[in-house]
Amino acid sequence: MATIEINGKWKFKDKEGNLYLIYPITKSENVQGSGESRVCTTVSLLTTGWEKNEETRLYTKTVTVSGVSATETAQMIHVVPTAASQIAYLEAGVYASAQAANAITFAAASIPESVLTVYVVIESI
Repeated sequence: MATIEINGKWKFKDKEGNLYLIYPITKSENVQGSGESRVCTTVSLLTTGWEKNEETRLYTKTVTVSGVSATETAQMIHVVPTAASQIAYLEAGVYASAQAANAITFAAASIPESVLTVYVVIESI
């Protein structure tokens, strides 16, 4: 696997040779005015505390993220691993699978082998 920065994007191939382009978030911002609001925070996904669902064979973990609404249509939530966590995040097949008041549930095909740091951007819509 190689990680190459191209015009602010990271491009790499996973173990199976699949190509991914990653768009990093480089700053935190809170934009207010004309009804728009965007907040960026980071969360850590530890290697412990993942629960396996025998039916789906996925692992899940719910983390606290202040400001997340239980109403999916009230916000657009972007979840992006930091540059240092990208490969492990994608190798484990991690993705945001659900939201609740002040919480996001992540699902994964396997438990990540290292602590992952993830940017969470919440935009009002």
